[in-house]
Amino acid sequence: MGGGSIYPFCHNIMLKARDEGLGGVMTTAICREEAALAELLGIPESHAVASLIALGHPEQTVTKLRRDPVEDFAVVDRFDGEAFEVR
Repeated sequence: MGGGSIYPFCHNIMLKARDEGLGGVMTTAICREEAALAELLGIPESHAVASLIALGHPEQTVTKLRRDPVEDFAVVDRFDGEAFEVR
């Protein structure tokens, strides 16, 4: 999907949305229907659609994620390589 430089911007929007209590998801699947979307939303031909971000209030309260330590699943150079150590 073209327009990759927009993805960090989308990521930041979703981070701020989460900070405000919203949930969100970004998709590029909508780009397959760009012409219909442009007509629906009045997007001029001089613009392109790179992604769609859907935001809303989650049904459940968002909690802090729990993650395994990086050393438990990351390795160096090869799938069977030595464990990656965070310093």
